[in-house]
Amino acid sequence: MEKINCSSYEVTDDYFGAPYIDVDVWNDTPTPHRYIHGGFEGTDTRFAYYFPPHARYENRLFQPLEGANAGHENANMGTLGFVTGGLEMVFRLGGYAVESNMGHIGDVMDPKAGPDPTIYGWRAAAESARFSKYVATQVFGSSPKYSYVFGGSGGARRSPLCLAYAPEVWDAALPYMGDSIDSDYGDMNLVRNGAGNFSSMFNVQRLLGTKIYDLVDAMSPGGSGNPFAGLNTYQREELATLYRIGYPRGDEFMIAQPMGQIWLWSSMAERLQKEDAAYFEAFWSKPGYVGYDQPEAIGHDILNVRTTVKRTLLAREMASNPEFQEPEYDQIRNLGTVN
Repeated sequence: MEKINCSSYEVTDDYFGAPYIDVDVWNDTPTPHRYIHGGFEGTDTRFAYYFPPHARYENRLFQPLEGANAGHENANMGTLGFVTGGLEMVFRLGGYAVESNMGHIGDVMDPKAGPDPTIYGWRAAAESARFSKYVATQVFGSSPKYSYVFGGSGGARRSPLCLAYAPEVWDAALPYMGDSIDSDYGDMNLVRNGAGNFSSMFNVQRLLGTKIYDLVDAMSPGGSGNPFAGLNTYQREELATLYRIGYPRGDEFMIAQPMGQIWLWSSMAERLQKEDAAYFEAFWSKPGYVGYDQPEAIGHDILNVRTTVKRTLLAREMASNPEFQEPEYDQIRNLGTVN
């Protein structure tokens, strides 16, 4: 393999420093590909490129965007490949894959960018894609003719932004499994509704308890189709609210077996309290709020415990410690070991 020359690349977005490559290797698993990893100087933006053998390349670029808050440049082609199709799907379609950490490492904001939503929304993805085309020219002799960006959940929020604000980079976007309102062009306010939807889902889980499995059966193929059977008035009202805000009927099993959604709600809880502090006070003190009108409906769920942290548990321990290798830990282990 010839070494990639970065020196003649000029960034389009001057927020980013010069690109660098710190890994360039040929991998045979999970399917043969050339893996290139790097970033942009002076920023926390990292990227990963996956190039197929020449015979499989048909001038396409595919850029999956990670869900939730992003922060990892190896998620979709790595641990989450079974969800997004992985490298084999990209190569079968004649493309190479681009991943970006969307401008930040983990859930920590880039000190240079601060809270700038444009960096995390599309600019880091766009510059990573632009540089990939420069690299692809050296790998294949030409840049891709067609470029696509797509993603679910948090990636569904960002992929339309990528196409709207950097249309010269991508030809099409495919958002799926989205959970928030798409703002008007130029509106850079933080995401709305996402945490509220999750809050409603977890409230239904809390209220129904073991009845959630009757709900799953009712809405599965061959079931009665009546989700409200066997529920009391309060449970029916809250389930109806969940449906009204867009929860799809037939997916009730996800209420019973949530994955990363509780993390997302928890990660936003402090921000929600700061932005709408009056709600948290009114919930317990004003008529019309459940905490005031029906304290008996939630009293048994209040947690007020003083305890001691026995130990911290790092992601690498989850991956290697025999204590956490049973199937019941699969979801949390996979979420914790995305790299």
